[in-house]
Amino acid sequence: MPRAGPQAARPRLAYEHPHDSELHRYAEGERVRHYDGNGARAGRIVRTLDHEGLVEIDFGHEGTAVVGIEEIEPERA
Repeated sequence: MPRAGPQAARPRLAYEHPHDSELHRYAEGERVRHYDGNGARAGRIVRTLDHEGLVEIDFGHEGTAVVGIEEIEPERA
């Protein structure tokens, strides 16, 4: 359905991103996959630092790491 009103005719500015998806909100205990330059690895979220856009992930025997939420995605079943 086309938009009506003054916004319909307004040209889109170069810096606007009309389809930016909302970032997933992660919860403690959620299983995720972390993607870095060496591929993907599975882990479980220990805690979230939402105000920073970071989460701490436990990778088992590899230890824990704090990573940005843009580097992870929920693990698929």
